[in-house]
Amino acid sequence: MNYHRLGRTNFQVSPLGIGGGAFTGRFYGDVNRTAIIELIHYALGKGVNYIDTARGYLDSEKLIGEALAEWEEECYVATKIHAGATAEQAIEQFEVSRI
Repeated sequence: MNYHRLGRTNFQVSPLGIGGGAFTGRFYGDVNRTAIIELIHYALGKGVNYIDTARGYLDSEKLIGEALAEWEEECYVATKIHAGATAEQAIEQFEVSRI
């Protein structure tokens, strides 16, 4: 797989990523946690190394964290904070997401 530099970072990410919004059950109905973890592992095993999520995607961050707890290779996870957050609020939101 060809990897590309992410923005102004030195992170080399896959051109395809995993979007955590579908893991919420909010938009697509009930989710099968086991199947989602298997899907994440499958994608990572094929070279995908970028996952996008957000705190607003309900349980998505937690589910992705569970999948990555069993993964030993490098993976980049991006999350979003609430619009209009102050710097202090952004840091707080980041810390909650990181757990």
